[in-house]
Amino acid sequence: MGMIMAVSFTRYGRLYYLDPGEHSPKVGDKVLVPTEAGPEVAECVWAPQWTSEEVGGLPVCAGIANEEHLTRDEGNKRRRAEARSVSKRLIKRHTLPMKVVGVDYTDAENVYTVYFSAPPARRLPRPRPRPGPQPARPGGTAPDRSPRRGPTPGGHRPLRP
Repeated sequence: MGMIMAVSFTRYGRLYYLDPGEHSPKVGDKVLVPTEAGPEVAECVWAPQWTSEEVGGLPVCAGIANEEHLTRDEGNKRRRAEARSVSKRLIKRHTLPMKVVGVDYTDAENVYTVYFSAPPARRLPRPRPRPGPQPARPGGTAPDRSPRRGPTPGGHRPLRP
């Protein structure tokens, strides 16, 4: 038997399950969730409960978010909203067939990641070969440019003017 809790990074967003560890947050509390980019603030949407089966491999809650974490999270939300509006403006300016799906911001590295959807790229026509000098023939002989005399390959004689 183990304990489990659920958090969400956005209201009505996807649920992420955690092991509460020694913490006991209530529904609505802001908690720290360990991520690759460091601890991020999420809202507890399902208070810690005992489960009848053993659940292993869950990340452990890093604690209750304090004022410093909440201030950093608000700043990150502002930056994400600004990046979303800039992305939409640039897409409109360049008339690109894209929609912004999401924006991530990592403050430790100051990196923005814009997720978008777009229709499949259309196949471009193959470029035509440019007229120009013909490649040399094997043996160094030039092609015969004299007019054809006699029957054509189809067996017909060419018309005379």
